[in-house]
Amino acid sequence: MLVLLTLGYRELPLANAYTLYFIAPLLITLLAWRVLGEKVSHVQWKGILGGLVGVVIALRPGADGFSNWAGVAILGAALCYAGLAVLTRLGSRTDSKESLMFWMALMMAAVPSLLALPDWAPVRSEHLWLLIALAVVGFLAQLAITEAFRYGQASVVAPFEYTALAWGLGVDWFVWNVSPGIHTLLGGTIILAFGINVLRHEMSRPKPVCLK
Repeated sequence: MLVLLTLGYRELPLANAYTLYFIAPLLITLLAWRVLGEKVSHVQWKGILGGLVGVVIALRPGADGFSNWAGVAILGAALCYAGLAVLTRLGSRTDSKESLMFWMALMMAAVPSLLALPDWAPVRSEHLWLLIALAVVGFLAQLAITEAFRYGQASVVAPFEYTALAWGLGVDWFVWNVSPGIHTLLGGTIILAFGINVLRHEMSRPKPVCLK
């Protein structure tokens, strides 16, 4: 997942890459339904499918993201992420969060290191703080994602991924001074609207009562 994301981010604008990546919630829901046996409500299906409509509007048919290898890499990363989310939920039935985090961190350190060996370049001192910041933020993000899928149904957590579009647009504008087009704004609005609808539905559901 991380290797494919890196390949995609090198070639695509951040907002464009995020819109492609948003196929992951649908893949998570499908995998959770087939692999984990989770029930998916009609509101959840509408939220995810509606979000994907927003993604198509934001990306526009025929956009560069669908016609080059960078776009294919992002789609592959989305598939890998969906598998990771479902496997985390499955693994949490028998393993602690510390165990899951340890083995994921170990594999993410070992496998990319092997891939980097042929073109390895020494880390420059001025880049060291960036790598440390990336490690800290990545660890906290992975911990939060692991906790979310550990305690919540994968099909319920998945729609919250759509809010990352707003963050991607904000980073594009703040860091690179890239303003989104009208299609991106319209698609993003649709995505957020359906995501909020799913959130309101889940918050309005009666909570189970534990009898002592």
